[in-house]
Amino acid sequence: MLKAMDWLEEATARTRWLGRPFKWKDRTKSTQDDARQWLLNGAPHGAIVLAGYQTKGRGRMGRSWFSPALENLYMTLILRLPPTAPLGTLGLFIAVRSALALRTRLRLPVMVKWPNDLMAEGKKLGGILVEVTQEKGAMWALVGIGINVNVREQDFPEELRPIATSLQIVSGKQLDRGEVLKALLLSIEEGWSHWEKGKAESFWQDFQNLDFLRGRSVQVLLPDGRLVEGVASGITKDGQLILQTADGTTLYVHAGEAHLKK
Repeated sequence: MLKAMDWLEEATARTRWLGRPFKWKDRTKSTQDDARQWLLNGAPHGAIVLAGYQTKGRGRMGRSWFSPALENLYMTLILRLPPTAPLGTLGLFIAVRSALALRTRLRLPVMVKWPNDLMAEGKKLGGILVEVTQEKGAMWALVGIGINVNVREQDFPEELRPIATSLQIVSGKQLDRGEVLKALLLSIEEGWSHWEKGKAESFWQDFQNLDFLRGRSVQVLLPDGRLVEGVASGITKDGQLILQTADGTTLYVHAGEAHLKK
């Protein structure tokens, strides 16, 4: 426990408000659930819950999240949303700032796959889960971030090996989770004031440079179970995926699960 507290305190030492305060759980069901309870009990804007191990970590669309102990980063940010915040792009914003942190500070080739996945060398490196709630007269977002840091290829379940990767696999060396966390927090905090005020010009440019799907043929599984196909050509200002279909029409996809067409 002391070791965990040491690297967490060091990782948050340079931020102004993000990660101040934080809570650490050696083992928990889900940092999202812990953060929700903390919010009900008065957690401030910028508070973070982190865990060494999740027994019921979850991803988007109700999926479970592979959460081995003491290898990766599992955390939930508690963020107060101003009334004018561009909520539809929050997940993408967090993904873009996370990718920039890993690229610029750690020199790793990370991309962003709509709506909010982190990719490296064509495989999933991490994901973002955004849950919005209203408490005490304000809108709040619980932003879950899961990043595979030091998982070896043989540690992944066999069914995940073709599609999942980690920072250790990509870089060829074991990484300090504290350094990864510090890079993420500094990057998200640095971009937050611009995003929350809708001043997102740099965000759009960054996303275009990091867009894993752009120009590729993709299939998108919609929340209602329908499947749509087309060539990805970026996103709208409110975060919808733009698809150019084979018959020449343009589709705007608000939510779904995108995959490269085989």
